[in-house]
Amino acid sequence: MRKKMNFNSNWYFHMGELEQKVEKITSKTGTCGGASNLTREEGFEYKNPRHIADVIGTEDGNPLYNIAERLEGIWDMVDLPHDWKIRQDYVNPNSYSGMYDKEGQKGYLPDGVGYYRKKFSLPKEDLGKRIVIEFEGVMRDAIVWVNGCYIGSHLSGYTGFAYDISAYLNYGDEGENVILVKTDCTYEEGWWAEGAGIYRDVWLYQLDPVHVKRHGTFVYCKDIMDSNTKVMIDTEIENKLNSDCNVTVRQSLVSQEDQILYHQEKELTVGSLCVGTISFDFMLENPILWDLDHPYLYKMVTEIVRENEIVDHYETLFGVRDIKYTSQGLLLNGKWIEIKGVCEHQDFAGIGTALTPDIIDYKLTRIKEMGGNAYRSAHHPATDYLLQACDRLGILVLNENRRLDVGPEGLNDVEELIKGSRNHPSVFMWCMENEEFITLLPPGKRLLKELMAYAKKLDPTRLFTVAGQFAKGDSEYESIPDVVGFNYDSGHAKARLENYPGSLVMATEDASFVSTRGVYKDNRELGVCDSYDSGSYYEKVLKGSDVEISSGTVGGASSLSNLVYCWNHSKHEVPDLGGIFIWTAFDYRGETFPWNWPTINSQYGAMDMCGFEKDVYYYWQSVWMDQPMVHMLPHWNWKGKEGQQIHIDVYSNCEEVELYINNESQGRKKHTKGLITRWEPVYVPGEVNVVAYNDGKPVAEDHKVTTGEPFAIRLSKIYSGKDNDLFKAEIVDKSGLLCPTADNHIQFSVINGDIVGVGNGNPSSHEPDVADQRKAFNGLALVIIHKESDNITVMADSDGLESASISYTNLTQSEN
Repeated sequence: MRKKMNFNSNWYFHMGELEQKVEKITSKTGTCGGASNLTREEGFEYKNPRHIADVIGTEDGNPLYNIAERLEGIWDMVDLPHDWKIRQDYVNPNSYSGMYDKEGQKGYLPDGVGYYRKKFSLPKEDLGKRIVIEFEGVMRDAIVWVNGCYIGSHLSGYTGFAYDISAYLNYGDEGENVILVKTDCTYEEGWWAEGAGIYRDVWLYQLDPVHVKRHGTFVYCKDIMDSNTKVMIDTEIENKLNSDCNVTVRQSLVSQEDQILYHQEKELTVGSLCVGTISFDFMLENPILWDLDHPYLYKMVTEIVRENEIVDHYETLFGVRDIKYTSQGLLLNGKWIEIKGVCEHQDFAGIGTALTPDIIDYKLTRIKEMGGNAYRSAHHPATDYLLQACDRLGILVLNENRRLDVGPEGLNDVEELIKGSRNHPSVFMWCMENEEFITLLPPGKRLLKELMAYAKKLDPTRLFTVAGQFAKGDSEYESIPDVVGFNYDSGHAKARLENYPGSLVMATEDASFVSTRGVYKDNRELGVCDSYDSGSYYEKVLKGSDVEISSGTVGGASSLSNLVYCWNHSKHEVPDLGGIFIWTAFDYRGETFPWNWPTINSQYGAMDMCGFEKDVYYYWQSVWMDQPMVHMLPHWNWKGKEGQQIHIDVYSNCEEVELYINNESQGRKKHTKGLITRWEPVYVPGEVNVVAYNDGKPVAEDHKVTTGEPFAIRLSKIYSGKDNDLFKAEIVDKSGLLCPTADNHIQFSVINGDIVGVGNGNPSSHEPDVADQRKAFNGLALVIIHKESDNITVMADSDGLESASISYTNLTQSEN
């Protein structure tokens, strides 16, 4: 029977090249030696048989296998997922190499090599089973050895891979096993800070020799109606026996309430060392459809019976939904859905790219709270857990291929992308390429055509698009995908529709609005960007750090506006685009536009690296949510600017907005959803309020208050996960108001838990993420806790401030 075991714990990590070099290929199998096998100190001892000992003059057989005396160097115990790159120090380039600074692209973290090693034992009873190790993602150029034998290599850091290592292992009293994994990020695969190491989950499978092949089921539906739908199941059965095998394959449909709705079985003969395919279909009466508000999931249970024994049990979650993309945009179960999408890298404060399920859930929750309903996995295949979470939460996914490549590795990556995620109802479309220069050339178009043809055989049920940039306007290029995807459309979509009526178009990426949380004036020296809709980052590079907001951008209707222009363009000028995917939901490491050093991460996010919302977060709420809301910026702490004009911008989805300063109205103005209403009052300390109206009635309000000096820390749990809890530390004054410019140093500690990492959202902070302390940035800091007990206490201290602590169990908590 199939067993799936998490293989994340108790690895040892070595930074840098090994003192004892481990070869990929050796003259004799099993002689890679060094860290790829047990050492003599660890108990490996092989005595030569007499006929060999007599010839070479010794019974010591260890040298034949290059067995090391001991492990050399420093090996630290770690649990996976693990990103070793964020554990490095930032490297100051000491020079400015222009806007596209190569080291800035990677976040000024050094590249290198790291090794992971794990010892494990298997019982004698496992002999005869198939033992498979699966890596969901290793960044990158992974090389794997088991017990001194080179097993294989995998180039991409974004696709999973698996090896059947059964024959290489020791069982029972044969001895322990050692697996060694080399990770090498010397050469990047993307152009952002990609992280490094075994940053996704690792699994060990125990399988019967006859089993469902990896990614071996495909469940899809045809002719979906309210009354019934036809469910299709294609299953690949792998036979690792040295003889043909007759099996019974059973398929059972199970509801979300664990009721069996359908059962059928068929006989199949699978040839020796072959893969056989078997198909089922049936009518499901009165299906419950998966949609964004009610993401209902069914489960298909596949069982293999061999010699009257169930030898494999394989479960596939799927949803029944009808998705079409038309000239009106996306139709889900016949209902038009505006794509309120975000593009997103895999990165977060405190952990880098080693995202845990809890962090993924937190990020997706924050996206939904912003009003988002779609996720573009840019520019890489999404992790399986992220897709599971989107299935469960009701979030659409545009799942994306990393490289435009039809070589063996490129086709393997596309197969891994599609076969690994085609059962997920959240995946509504595939994206085959992103902003490839080669699409400008004839070979690029041929590559795209070949890749598209191959991919369509793997999934004929979904449409394919591209995230196009450089070949926009090229009719040959635009005719290849089912849906023409435009990154930063500026008229090309409209031209496509005029020249080729009936074309399908989509806004695959837009906005690229740079801002720093709580900052309201650009500063190149500090590496921060203002939060007003003051123009593109190209303008910032050209104008430097003294950009002033001109009256010409009042209302946000400037053609140079990155924020207001993109939503209004897709909503009103070219509604055929169906919505928008903004760049991005969260800040991420690398791509340090517009300033580069000292900035170490991007500033495109609607939220910072910690998930703390910026002002722009509320702009997207104002255009994506129906519930009345209003938000104003900036804060109201401007000591030394008394008597000077302060720009106040207001985002809202309401009809009118009115500003008050110290209870005195500054006038009521008409407001248009998607635009920005502005006042320029004279600054006086106190309180500033904005009230929003519909039909003349107040329906929403926001306010800012001039605060006192920092007085205390306020600690609050902002997300509770299965293994990780996230806490926000706020610097507040005596009245409990957030001090919006405070930068006090905070020391965190925990009882019955571990501190995983910290952050503060400062794009120019060079403090370590894997630490127990952090300066606040504009009043806020984050700490991630790994729970070890039901009774946990988290504490935050800072010199000169009142401390804070939270003690809690799984059910209750108390604050001090």
